[in-house]
Amino acid sequence: MNNTMGSFGQWQFKRQLGRGGFGNVHYWRNGETGEEIATKIVKENHNLSKDEIAKLQQRWRQESEWMNQLQTIYIVRGLNEIIDKPFLEYLTQQNAWLQLQPIVMEYCNGGDLRAQLLLVENTNGLIEYEVREVLLALRHAIEFLHTKCRIEHRDLKPDNIVIHHIGNRRLYKLTDFGFARSTSENTMLKSIVGTRNYVAPEVLDTAEYKNTVDYWSMGVIAFELICGNLPFIPHQQLFNIVTNIRKKKEKCIAITEDFYENRYEFNDHMPFENRMSTVFLKSIEAWLSTALDQNYSTRGTRLSPVTMKRVLTFYSELDSILSQKVLTVFYLPTLTFYAYIVTPEMTLRNFRDIIKRDIGIENFICIFPTGHPRSELSHTYKPLDFFVEEWQDTRDANNPPVMLYIAGMETAYTIPTAHIPLYIKKYFNAKIELPESVLKIIEQSTHFLLSNEQLQLEAFVCGLKEQALTIEHQIFHYNTDIKGNKLEHYFHALTEMHGRVEQFAIGIEAAKKTCNMQGERCANFFNDWFAKANKFKAVMADLEALKTKVNRYYKSGLRRAKEMAVNPIFDELKNKDVYKLKEFRQHLGIISKERLEACKTAVYECLSQREKTIMCEHLKFAYSTINSVQKEFALLQSIVHNSLNQLNEMRNTLSQSTVEFHKTMVDLYINGSAHNNYLSQDGDSATFVNGTAGLTGSIDEFFQFPVQSLIEEATVRMMQMDIDDDVNKNNDLPATISD
Repeated sequence: MNNTMGSFGQWQFKRQLGRGGFGNVHYWRNGETGEEIATKIVKENHNLSKDEIAKLQQRWRQESEWMNQLQTIYIVRGLNEIIDKPFLEYLTQQNAWLQLQPIVMEYCNGGDLRAQLLLVENTNGLIEYEVREVLLALRHAIEFLHTKCRIEHRDLKPDNIVIHHIGNRRLYKLTDFGFARSTSENTMLKSIVGTRNYVAPEVLDTAEYKNTVDYWSMGVIAFELICGNLPFIPHQQLFNIVTNIRKKKEKCIAITEDFYENRYEFNDHMPFENRMSTVFLKSIEAWLSTALDQNYSTRGTRLSPVTMKRVLTFYSELDSILSQKVLTVFYLPTLTFYAYIVTPEMTLRNFRDIIKRDIGIENFICIFPTGHPRSELSHTYKPLDFFVEEWQDTRDANNPPVMLYIAGMETAYTIPTAHIPLYIKKYFNAKIELPESVLKIIEQSTHFLLSNEQLQLEAFVCGLKEQALTIEHQIFHYNTDIKGNKLEHYFHALTEMHGRVEQFAIGIEAAKKTCNMQGERCANFFNDWFAKANKFKAVMADLEALKTKVNRYYKSGLRRAKEMAVNPIFDELKNKDVYKLKEFRQHLGIISKERLEACKTAVYECLSQREKTIMCEHLKFAYSTINSVQKEFALLQSIVHNSLNQLNEMRNTLSQSTVEFHKTMVDLYINGSAHNNYLSQDGDSATFVNGTAGLTGSIDEFFQFPVQSLIEEATVRMMQMDIDDDVNKNNDLPATISD
């Protein structure tokens, strides 16, 4: 094509997108409408024979026809039938070699999947969210081709999966049908097509196959997306690859080579160095065992336990995996990631039991990251409510690394044991020159170690910051300035009870002044009631003193929580390249004799730095302070809760006392004149004694329990909080870090 022309009408040639075996792909944009398209034009090759040219023309026309028929969002759509005819004629003229009409198709603005895999940050494969998105698109594209169109693609590979950005979302689409063939499910094809390492073994071995070749290729792609490597000794000669694939058993999903032992190893599991959650990995490994079945006649199927016949499970198993809701969790005390499949049927109790089993402690705190739709934990929630769809995309720096943090107030954090990848252990001290294939995996292993440690550190400091923000929020909403909260209710209840007690005492005093009866027994009666009123006052004095301490520790806790919530150490450690991951990435892809030495240096520096960073005094201080505030606030909540209960009991008792006192006074006045000189055998007025006997017992019981025990317990707790506060003040480190 003559690129010097640059445009046709409003259509402007922008650049070449790709170069394939048969054609070149170009990007065009309409200057008037803004429409974007891609065009595929056959590439000149004068070395082809007449038969080869005829076959090329046939494939080209067939691909063009299919591209215009394949109408699904998972496949790049052909536009030949709707594009401007003059422009199409112009493009055809530029293709003068064979006068074949170009293939015009929708433009995808994100490049292809191969380019994504080659990005340095994807050295160990894509993140789980992207893997799921690609497999979902590829699964629907393949089923559409096989069932709706009776087409086999036969050349599935990352290069033929293109990306289109719409807002923040990526759409993955299958393209390039140059090797596709139309065939019924039972037809056996006998031509060798495809791309090495992605093509099914039967194509290379016997050249007889059916549509399950696409299952194999998709399985290989899935493996590569997950860990960044191809599954079957890609560095070896084709003969060795096919020979060993034929030897593998059903559950084997990868073959690797032991360089020292000069032998091949058959693996049932993915390499550890990947970015997947454990639950997703377990499920996908089971699916891969069917997708990578070396027998094309049973590939993608399983034996039904009911009919004892083979049934197609390739799509249904993958659908089940991709529909899973995986809740990601980070446990702060051990810096450990967990992942759980949450379902509508799972209860909060079930989830709590699973967490207790995994972390090994009874009491723990759940912390939602900022922006979580569930701001506070409720017993009405289910674990599925903790799952946040948008947060699966961990590429977005605004998304937290997990959906839930778990803290243990009584548990000090410990530095976890570093996972040293197998290839680092095995080949770091090699005395001989290592082949390219081994060096590449050593580099990948080193990259995984550094990036995993960085991710672990980021999750830890993010979790601590979220815990500080959460406790600050909780304490703030205990503030008396916010109407209707517990602390305001507590202070109001104390004020109200203080007034009730004063009113009770004033009532007794007023009754005494207006009483017209005389005598020692009457004086003793009022003295007893004054004594009871004074006991109420004494309790109130203790409760008021307790209120002062509660208020003091509320303000102290809020202050310390705010300080921790803005502690700069969290953002500093999150944004700092502590383990020099970015520096190491600059070495990747550079062929040099120092590749192994660069890996050694990076690993040793990382292992040396991790303990200094994670166990530094500033981070330990922040952790202990946050947990101390959390514990103290929990104690304050307990004290306030218990005090409110006791104030309620005290209110009831005081009300009963008031009623009984006035009832007795009424009886005394009514019977006072007639029985003024009448005494019972023990010298007391019968009416007087009978009217107060039950009341005396209830008041005595009230003062014995539980108010006094509450005050004593609260005082002990407050004393401990005094000690903790003094310790914190004496260890008040500056909240910064240094290089």
